[in-house]
Amino acid sequence: MFVVRDWTRNPSYTMVSNDVKDVRDIVIGITGDETIGDHVLLHLGHMIFGQFLVWGPLVIRRVPDEDAQALYLKGENDADH
Repeated sequence: MFVVRDWTRNPSYTMVSNDVKDVRDIVIGITGDETIGDHVLLHLGHMIFGQFLVWGPLVIRRVPDEDAQALYLKGENDADH
């Protein structure tokens, strides 16, 4: 599962998806740039649980399903991201 945190908004917004293509579409929706979405898609396929990708104002985390629900519900208000 992927947790996408959008820091372009105030307050930030968190989205959750199981599908890398959906995450690509989310990134394109935020950035308006298909090239960025395609680059992010390439990286997502190689991520393992616990890794994260920072791309400008976006933070994308790969987490187990049960962790994604907890992060989404609490708004992912941890200090590192």
